[in-house]
Amino acid sequence: MAGADDFVWPGADAQAEPSVPSAPPGTTPGAVPGAVPGAPGTMPPMMPGMMMPGLLPGMAMPGMMPGMMPGANPLMMASMMMPNPMMAMMMGGVGGAGMAAAEEKKAEESSKVETPIDGRVRELCREYGIEDRLMRKLNDVMMRRPDTFEEDLNTVRSRLSKERPDIGVLITQLDRGTFVTRGNIHPDMMAVVNKYKLDDRATQRLVESMRKRKKTMQEDLKAIDVRLASAERPSGLLMTLLQGLDTTGKLPAAPKSLGLPGSYGAEREEKEKERPKERDRDRGRDRERDREKKRSRSRSRGRRK
Repeated sequence: MAGADDFVWPGADAQAEPSVPSAPPGTTPGAVPGAVPGAPGTMPPMMPGMMMPGLLPGMAMPGMMPGMMPGANPLMMASMMMPNPMMAMMMGGVGGAGMAAAEEKKAEESSKVETPIDGRVRELCREYGIEDRLMRKLNDVMMRRPDTFEEDLNTVRSRLSKERPDIGVLITQLDRGTFVTRGNIHPDMMAVVNKYKLDDRATQRLVESMRKRKKTMQEDLKAIDVRLASAERPSGLLMTLLQGLDTTGKLPAAPKSLGLPGSYGAEREEKEKERPKERDRDRGRDRERDREKKRSRSRSRGRRK
């Protein structure tokens, strides 16, 4: 008995079998349409990533990776797709250097945050016509000395009020911790400063030199006092004396013009006085030698007899 599938409805024509397309003229039967004439079984050129005709998505030839061109070397394609460790290291190094530079720049910017200028420092600088750049430096170094701020400010004002003040030198002294105020000078040194009315430069030099000679400071100050007693310009003479003291470790003699004990003139006079005595001593020694020779001769003659 015929099945339902074999039933043919009236008026319906039987479905014709699909016909095989004929090959174009000049081609070999069985060749794929679009192939190069005369090349049996050749395939038309394909773009990269195209699938072969007749392959559905997800299907591939054995040993072929998805998206590969037919005939491509799988090992070469795999090596190209693998991550490059050298490139990764280079990228990591570039990224690390960039981050380090960014952090350094950020730190510099944070350190450049300007400290507000104290109103007293601003007023002082305006009073003596100090430019903004030096005003900021002065403010910065004084802010680092909060315990002596008021005393430092008064001393700076006093020095700026004198002839030829050098604000740069004062800032350097404040920064190095060598700034001298009258409150931190030793009483013995202060006595010399007040007695001879030493200027700030000579006072600063005296304090610096005596700090290096604490064991002999008392003797040094006494010798300095003697040398400055008759000086017309004690500050200038003191600078010369301290230069020699720092260089040789000994306080130079006072200039000849002062005629003081220990001066060049006094030393010469002392030497002149000592010369006759030395001559007399030399003559006495010569006489004694002559006597000794005569005695030795007389003794030798007596032995011969």
